[in-house]
Amino acid sequence: MIPLPKDFRPFGWDCSNPDLGCFVQRCRPRFEVFKDCFPGKISLSDIDSTAEVNGYYLTIEFKLHRSALGTGQKLYLERLPPEFLALVAVCPDCRTMAITEIAIVENGKLLDWQPSSLECVRRLIRRWAQRALHQPPAWVMRRQNHPLIGKAA
Repeated sequence: MIPLPKDFRPFGWDCSNPDLGCFVQRCRPRFEVFKDCFPGKISLSDIDSTAEVNGYYLTIEFKLHRSALGTGQKLYLERLPPEFLALVAVCPDCRTMAITEIAIVENGKLLDWQPSSLECVRRLIRRWAQRALHQPPAWVMRRQNHPLIGKAA
């Protein structure tokens, strides 16, 4: 188990407290109430984790098994702008964070599943964060390449 930093604030949900009830029942939004707001089969997606560094975004979706990734979420992840790194991690037990596989979205395509581990994903995230930190801010790059503002040299 990886020790948590002293300033880390976990959710602190107590499922055994009868006054609070189950997290899923009490706190998970009922996205279905927005279903008729979108055309066709489009619906809101519940993305598990996201972080921003210097205008670049990391998005992680955790699944119990690879087949749990639905078509809508797959399309959503594949259509994210290029300043996003999106990955799907298979994590059968979130209490231990024992990741077994990952699939990364690259150039708009979810790549093949690869064996992985928690430490491998941690290295990937650290490497991504360092690269993002040392790039020109993404919002500057977007502005320079904006069709109404101009192209980068």
